[in-house]
Amino acid sequence: MLFNKDKTNLIQYPIGNPRTSYTIPNTVKKIGQFSFNSTVDLTSVTIPEGVTTIEKMAFQSCISLSSVTIPKSVTSIENFVFNICGLLTAINVDTDNPNYSSEDGVLFNKDKTNLIQYPIGNPRTTYTIPNTVTDIIAYAFEGCLTLTSVTIPESVTTIDEGAFGDCGYLEEITDYSATPQNLGEWVFFGVDQANCKLYVPAESVNLYKEATQWKEFDIEAIHDEQGVEKVQGDQVPSTKVLRNGMLLIERNGKTYTMQGQQIQ
Repeated sequence: MLFNKDKTNLIQYPIGNPRTSYTIPNTVKKIGQFSFNSTVDLTSVTIPEGVTTIEKMAFQSCISLSSVTIPKSVTSIENFVFNICGLLTAINVDTDNPNYSSEDGVLFNKDKTNLIQYPIGNPRTTYTIPNTVTDIIAYAFEGCLTLTSVTIPESVTTIDEGAFGDCGYLEEITDYSATPQNLGEWVFFGVDQANCKLYVPAESVNLYKEATQWKEFDIEAIHDEQGVEKVQGDQVPSTKVLRNGMLLIERNGKTYTMQGQQIQ
C-alpha cells in the first residue's frame, strides 16, 4: 500500500493484490481518489473510525466488493465513490454519523434529501425511493441490472446526470410528481425507454409526453387495482354504487366506470 509519510493518507492500493479482505490502518484520515479503483479481488474492506474523507471514485469498479460500512467519523464522501461495484449489496452508515445515513443499504445524506448511491448488486427487483428525497444524485443507480421497477415520490424535483444509466432491465417507473422533474444529461442512457412503462398522475400525462427525455417512454396514467386514478399517499377508499342499473366507483369526490373512465 502506498501512503504519505505519516500514513494519514491512503494513496494507492495495489489492485493486483490477490487478498480478498483488507482493513485500512487506523492512522488513515483520508482515502485518496481512485485509491482502490478497479480492484477486482476485494470482497470486504474495513474503514476504521478516524477516517474523515473518502475522495472521488475511491472504490469505483471494485467489482467484487459486497458490502461496506461508513463509520461515524466520515464527514465527506465525494462523487462516484461506489459506482459500478457490481456485487455491492449494501452501503451501511453508522447511525451517529453527522453527515450521512443509510436505509435498506442505500446511501443518503443525513436528512435523506439526497439519494447518493444505490448498491447495484442488491438483488431486489423493485425499489420505492423514500418521500424525503428531493434530489437523485448523478449516476446513483448506474449499472443496476436487477431493478425492473422504481417508484419516484412527488418530493423529488431533480434527477441528476446519468442517474439511471445502464439500468437495462427497467420495465416500469412510477413517478408521482405532477411536474416532470428537472433532468441532467443522459439520465436514462442504456434504458429501453420505448418498452419501459412510465406511470404518472393522470393530469400530467401530456406534460411528460412533451418533456425532454421523459417523452421517450411509454407513458400512462397512474391507476389503482380498480382502474381508478391513484394519488400518492391517498388513503381514501373507493366506494361502489349502483346508479341507473350501472355499477360505478366513487372516490375523492369523483365518479368512475368500472373500467376507470371518469364520468363526473
